[in-house]
Amino acid sequence: MTEDVVIYRQAVEADFPVVASMYARLDQLLRQHTYTFPAVENVGELWLDMFRRTLGRFSVLYVAEYQGEVVGFIVARVKRVRNTWAG
Repeated sequence: MTEDVVIYRQAVEADFPVVASMYARLDQLLRQHTYTFPAVENVGELWLDMFRRTLGRFSVLYVAEYQGEVVGFIVARVKRVRNTWAG
């Protein structure tokens, strides 16, 4: 008997196309619910490019994998702000 397990791991370059595709689908979903940013072509790739150069330093990208397929992701970035903005 095998157990169904979701594996969470740091993303690798081979995961980037599926993550970009997932973000593009998320963008479409948000537009159905009053998301009003301008629509752009290749939104998933452009979004991923904002993080690509800082991955492993100031940002991280993790994926959730189920039965060998990437089914989710999370990204986080540490960003410095001016003291006056910090409140």
